[in-house]
Amino acid sequence: MFTKFLSAKKGFNFPELAMSMLILATVVVLILGIFIGGVLGVRKSTNQITITNALLATIDQYSQAVLYDFDNPLYINGKSYKISEEKIIDKTTIIEKWVEFEESGTKPTNRLKHITVTIYWYDKGVEGLISKRKMSFTTGINNYLTYK
Repeated sequence: MFTKFLSAKKGFNFPELAMSMLILATVVVLILGIFIGGVLGVRKSTNQITITNALLATIDQYSQAVLYDFDNPLYINGKSYKISEEKIIDKTTIIEKWVEFEESGTKPTNRLKHITVTIYWYDKGVEGLISKRKMSFTTGINNYLTYK
């Protein structure tokens, strides 16, 4: 009876059915893996765009402030401030935002302040683990408006 089951006269026998199911399952798993990778890639790029926009907005805000008030004690060389606590922007959880000031050049004519804004955020990897990520932008502002 068992040999009759393995070698069918009509239709497919058991080894053929098992092999076709194995091939079908392999194809489905591969397609699901590609789909999940694509969804995670879109989420990562959305997070990158959100973080980049937040960095650029903050850099622009501090650039304007330093440009028009270059010698403000808040912007002294080596100062670093935490300017934002944890918040969610477009489904991206920003842990904290920092701004740092560094001055170079000679006084009084050729001074340059470097403004560095750093954002830390949570990012979920392919494995499903949440990790802390960091991105920084730096710009330089000259003191040409304050020099007379």
